[in-house]
Amino acid sequence: PIDALEHLRLPRQPGEVNLNEHVLFHGATAAVVDVICKGGFNPQRGGETTGAIFGTGSYFATNFSKADDYTEDRTKPLPREALRTLLLVRVALGEAYRATHPMADARRPPDDDTGTELDSVWADDREHGGCVDHREVIVYSKG
Repeated sequence: PIDALEHLRLPRQPGEVNLNEHVLFHGATAAVVDVICKGGFNPQRGGETTGAIFGTGSYFATNFSKADDYTEDRTKPLPREALRTLLLVRVALGEAYRATHPMADARRPPDDDTGTELDSVWADDREHGGCVDHREVIVYSKG
């Protein structure tokens, strides 16, 4: 479990495998949300328009306001009162790596100290020793 994200963690039913599932936010333009709804998240497209401080992957925010930052094309800002699109997503984190520094070249999570492959990355905020203003989660496989 990730103590910092516990408030977003979904309860596990008896007999279920522990996928470490959380409810997170993903903001995107209406056109991108339409593509996601039809075909799912494609981690290979992560960061195409907004940067990728933790590499190429699907990015999810732990708070609504962080996700809202990505609901418009930066070259064509929407009026303040415009309708925006945002997804509330059930994300399986599995075993997650805590990132405190940028990992711009990442294509997968780092292995843990024993060499075991991890499943996702969660970036801690500056207030808790991380490098981002708001916590975020990155998944590198389509799943």
